[in-house]
Amino acid sequence: MDVLTGYVKKLKVEGEQRCIVRLLEHLGTQRDRYGRKLRQSARQVRANLRPALKKSANMLDHLLQDQQDGHAGDLARDAASDVLRLSAELRNPARLTKNNLHPYRLKVKELRYLLQNAQPEADPQFVKALGNVKDQIGEWHDWEELRGIAAELFAGNRHPGCKLVHEIRAIADRKFQQARAATEQLRKKYFPTRSGKKANSYAAVPQPVLESAGRKAA
Repeated sequence: MDVLTGYVKKLKVEGEQRCIVRLLEHLGTQRDRYGRKLRQSARQVRANLRPALKKSANMLDHLLQDQQDGHAGDLARDAASDVLRLSAELRNPARLTKNNLHPYRLKVKELRYLLQNAQPEADPQFVKALGNVKDQIGEWHDWEELRGIAAELFAGNRHPGCKLVHEIRAIADRKFQQARAATEQLRKKYFPTRSGKKANSYAAVPQPVLESAGRKAA
């Protein structure tokens, strides 16, 4: 809600100040509602949360100790396997649409996280490219969420002539085109689909991924 509110505050649509104020009020109300639900959930899980966190902390201590003792081979191999799997999956789907672009972002985000934690870190240019695509898709998705909220809020005849929804829709469409173009550029450079190869195979894994996977498995 804070991100969407920030977007709305920057909108400049002539004659639409009342609609902008109404949308900001609605987002503020929604933020308060979600905040109350979050606090309620926190109260409900608080009793079980502390022992669960303590157990998780102990597990992490053991894992870190194993790594220091040189017994982290299985974990490293699992991480390397995940890197290769994600690299193969990012060559799908063949066509990016509004329905599959955000799920695609989740895989980009996961791969970037794994590469960022490589020792030493993977190719910084590759990691940067993944981050750029992640951010652009995320921004488009935020605008798409805002478009849906505004369309529902100003539906019907309650706000005749309100141009705000059209402006938000235009921005969301533009952000989608930009995000898809950046994603296609990333795929063309790092995740090409070779003719005669199955799209879900591990063939043609990009060199930065292979190098990182090798370091993790070593």
